[in-house]
Amino acid sequence: MTSATALYISENDNDGNAIATSIALWGDSTTTATRGLVTIRKIGTPATFLQVQITAALTDSGTWDQFTVAHVASGGTFSNSDPVAVSFERTGNVGATGPTGVTGPTGITGPTGITGATGVTGATGPSGSPLPRIASTASSATPTPDSTNTDEYILTAQAAAAAFGAPTGTVAVAVRSAAAAAAWRWRLLLQD
Repeated sequence: MTSATALYISENDNDGNAIATSIALWGDSTTTATRGLVTIRKIGTPATFLQVQITAALTDSGTWDQFTVAHVASGGTFSNSDPVAVSFERTGNVGATGPTGVTGPTGITGPTGITGATGVTGATGPSGSPLPRIASTASSATPTPDSTNTDEYILTAQAAAAAFGAPTGTVAVAVRSAAAAAAWRWRLLLQD
């Protein structure tokens, strides 16, 4: 009996009473893995018995029904035509889903990914204009601008007649008079 995997039962008891409606309830529990416990005991010899769990829904074969079962316990030996008493204990339905649990703590931060490749260097922008190089002299009778080191030559307080020497290159020249009554200023461009 320990190897039993199927239970076959008539839809009428030994007295001819129809019990199909009751038997149909044996497999309707929503706890589908173990729907109920069937105990079959030999009348007059209670030590001869078989207990099995119903593990699947009923298969209706007309005048008899079939269940898939798993052995639980047994004792003694049955013979054909033995009078037996059959009882059934139904497994309760699956309960309602409980509330969602609290959220667990945040996991640790993963390692930083590798740095991507450096992008291509952009085109070089245009060169800016250099600042002018300025030379300043208070007063000179022979000022001689030199573009080698000077872009702009300033006489800040010219008090003498000036005879400019031949310049080197192109130089801008600014002259301010030293006379208080004749404050004047002019600018010229000299080129050799």
